[in-house]
Amino acid sequence: MFKNLTTTYKLLFVAALLSFFYSEILFFQGQKEDARFIGIWVPSILVFGIYLKSYFTGLINFIFGKGFYFGLQEKNKTSESSLFFL
Repeated sequence: MFKNLTTTYKLLFVAALLSFFYSEILFFQGQKEDARFIGIWVPSILVFGIYLKSYFTGLINFIFGKGFYFGLQEKNKTSESSLFFL
């Protein structure tokens, strides 16, 4: 599972796990408000990783003339409405 991930994505995943576990530790020590604050970071970190992947995938597609793809599609099967060229 982790063989296909780059170092950046591995670090973001580890950061999300660490913030989750730290939030749990704070919660069970009685610091519930601090635990909720730290716990909110977990989805934010994971969404940031998704944003980075989609941004750089779109940037690479744009640089090599493929355009930005919206949605999941098979390779070599694109329609005019699914491409956005600047």
